[in-house]
Amino acid sequence: MPDGSTIALKNHRAITRDAAGRIFQERRALVPDDGKAQSGVTQIEISDPVTHELYICMPYGRTCQLEVFSPPEYSPNTAPGKPHMVQGSSSSEDLGKQSIGGLETVGTRETMVIPAGTIGNNSPILSKREFGIRPSLA
Repeated sequence: MPDGSTIALKNHRAITRDAAGRIFQERRALVPDDGKAQSGVTQIEISDPVTHELYICMPYGRTCQLEVFSPPEYSPNTAPGKPHMVQGSSSSEDLGKQSIGGLETVGTRETMVIPAGTIGNNSPILSKREFGIRPSLA
């Protein structure tokens, strides 16, 4: 905060994966870190790396949407930290091998610019996300 004070928020998230590589995630609201409030489910996501489909469900609105996604491009010859263009105003950066929960993964950072006016925004929005994928599931 401008006066130097801080606000601590937390959320609890359930994430599971089945043998086929499908991932179920509960996204929850941020709540104060005082233990008095529970974090409610705001969104449920189910992603399927085989069919490249992502189901996004909003429990409060009782709606779901289906999105098709492309797997991140993985090239063992790309040096960690060296970004390369994927398409349009997106880029992908190989973060190299990482260990997540004791499993060896390949880290990737995707950066995307959403141009002004695309989704009602009055200026460009920079979006970054990082994730690790087991090469055997890609």
